[in-house]
Amino acid sequence: MNGFGIAVFLVFFFTGLSQDLVQAQPRARDFSRPYHLDQSFIPPLTPEDLRRMNQANIAARDISEAEEFVRSSYPALDQAAQEYLAKAGLKFQTPVIQYYGYRNLKAPSRCGESRLDNAIYCFLDNTINFDIIYLAKVIRFVKGKTKTDGKYAAMTMVAHELGHAVDYKWARLVAGVGSQAWGILYELTLERNADCFAGAALSKIVIDRTRKVAVPDREKEKSIALLEGRLALYAVQGDRSDRYYPPGEERMRIFQKGFEEGTGTCYELKLEKVK
Repeated sequence: MNGFGIAVFLVFFFTGLSQDLVQAQPRARDFSRPYHLDQSFIPPLTPEDLRRMNQANIAARDISEAEEFVRSSYPALDQAAQEYLAKAGLKFQTPVIQYYGYRNLKAPSRCGESRLDNAIYCFLDNTINFDIIYLAKVIRFVKGKTKTDGKYAAMTMVAHELGHAVDYKWARLVAGVGSQAWGILYELTLERNADCFAGAALSKIVIDRTRKVAVPDREKEKSIALLEGRLALYAVQGDRSDRYYPPGEERMRIFQKGFEEGTGTCYELKLEKVK
């Protein structure tokens, strides 16, 4: 083999070797895309995971199912948010969904570490952060009550947090303040508005997906969505209330109002608050 042939051989050899080394490196989880949870690259279950899962009576498949419900429904929920804000002449930047509280996952949110059994929209970095075990627990509760698959319960949970993102965008315009003035903005981003948006978003999605089916089947699907959504909110809230959250029955009523009357109702709620 002459000198040129040896050089070509060495180039191909080291190129292939470097590619193998790159492929062999552990890949970090990618949080840059919405609704992303790559099960292939997350650490193993921890004793704390097993304790919480046992306490909530859920299995790993329940968590995978919850993530799949979110992944498959988020584009439609995002579209509902885009159209809602477009009516006010606003553009919507889709929040990134991040999971925590499972397999040592920690959502890299600028709002700080989120507590377990919770979900929160962080306006500082436009992220929706979910304790995935908590989400799976709510879905399982709803499935047990309704004997349905629970996908609308998952969508309601996500749509509620997405409603906060919508409210924040809307409130900044109306309040005319910077992103740090959360105390002022919160007066315009009440939990009831997020519940109303969740109902309106789910209704729109069901209608869009059932346009070509028979009327009885469409009405059945709407009934399932309304039932699952209401139960999901009640599972989260129960009968208690505090400064920010109304009791579960009131949250169910507001969700149903949005579901039956559409996003225009939620928009009117905000205008009333501003006045």
